[in-house]
Amino acid sequence: MPWSAHHGTATASGGRWTERGDSSLFPALVVRGELKNTGAGCYSVWVQWTYDLAPGPARKHITQCGPGTAPVDYRLPSYSPTTTGSLFVCKGDKDTADCGPRESLTSWPVGMPPTGTR
Repeated sequence: MPWSAHHGTATASGGRWTERGDSSLFPALVVRGELKNTGAGCYSVWVQWTYDLAPGPARKHITQCGPGTAPVDYRLPSYSPTTTGSLFVCKGDKDTADCGPRESLTSWPVGMPPTGTR
C-alpha cells in the first residue's frame, strides 16, 4: 500500500506491507521508500508508534541534507492489532518542532510487497 509525507522542499514516499514476523505471533510491518529533498537545508523522516493507547516517543529514521535522496527502510518486528503508527517529515535533524502532516502507517489494508522484494 503506498504512503507519502511531505514538508517544505522534501517528500518521502514508498510502500508498506506486513510479512511474517521474526519470532512473534504478530506480523512485521515493513515500510520502504525514499526521502527526496530538492532544496537547501536538512529534512528528516520521523516515526512514532502508539502501543495499547500509550504513545511512544517520535524517533528520527533518516535525514537528507541538501538536494538528493536517502532510503527509507523501516521494519517494526511485531505489529499487533492495538499498535498504531505514523510517519512524518520535519525540517532539520534535531527535533520535531517544524513538521508536515502525519501519514498513518497502520491504516488498513496494508498490501503485499512489490514483486521481487520478498
